[in-house]
Formats: sequence, structure tokens, C-alpha cells
Amino acid sequence: MKLFLRHRSSGMSPTAVGRRFYVHAANLLRHSREFEQKAFGETSLIAGEISLACFEALAPSYAPHLITSVQQRFPNVSIRLHVGSQGRIIEGLRSGIYDIAICYVQGLPSIIEHVALLPDLFAHAVLPLGHRLARRRRWTWCEGW
Repeated sequence: MKLFLRHRSSGMSPTAVGRRFYVHAANLLRHSREFEQKAFGETSLIAGEISLACFEALAPSYAPHLITSVQQRFPNVSIRLHVGSQGRIIEGLRSGIYDIAICYVQGLPSIIEHVALLPDLFAHAVLPLGHRLARRRRWTWCEGW
């Protein structure tokens, strides 16, 4: 079966069969992770991999802290981060590619359960460690203008 179409000077794209194959492969991987988790669960060890999707605008502010805190608490759990658009995240949750996601509630179908984690969504500045403002914990939007 042909899984990909080659395009001159622009790479490849999946065929319809390739997209279905990918969804089935992702489901098999998810089921294998669940099987592994249940096997480890019998020894009371929390281990495995979580496929986390995060909306592009939220990823810099929330994903690093979340991943670090989970890995500190559960060192045998690895998190695979996927950053993308809301539509891509919804499709990935629906198809089982992603285990969990951080995104907005708007546009979520009713079959996807959600929990509000961020009651206040203020803009954040992401700065390199050496930047003179990186040490400040808070500042108002108009400071420095």
C-alpha cells in the first residue's frame, strides 16, 4: 500500500491510506502504553509515556513548569510534548494520538472532557535567562513604555 506521495521540491504528504495507517499505529502505541502502565501498576511503580498536546500560545508559559513538576514527582514518566493549533489538538484528542492537552475550551466537541485550569489568562513575556527583566516576578503591562 502507498502511504506517502512525493512532491518535487516540497517533500511528502500522506495518502488517505497513510493517514488511516498513522491513526491505527498511534492507537496501537497508546494501547501498548496502557498495557505497560497496567503492568507497572501491579508493582505500584508509576511509569510510562504521556503524549501532551499544548496550544501554541500557551506552551511557553505552562508546558515547561508542568513537565518539570511531573518529572520530579514521577521520574519514570516521560512526557512527549506536541505544540500545535486548536484544530490539530482536537483532532489528535479525538483520534487518540494525544493523551491530554492544554488548550482553550472554545471549539471543543462535547465528547472531550475538560477541566478549567487557568482562570486568568494574562499575556506573558518569555525572555532569555540573561535578560535584565528575566529576574522580575511581576510587572504591569505599561511598565517601561
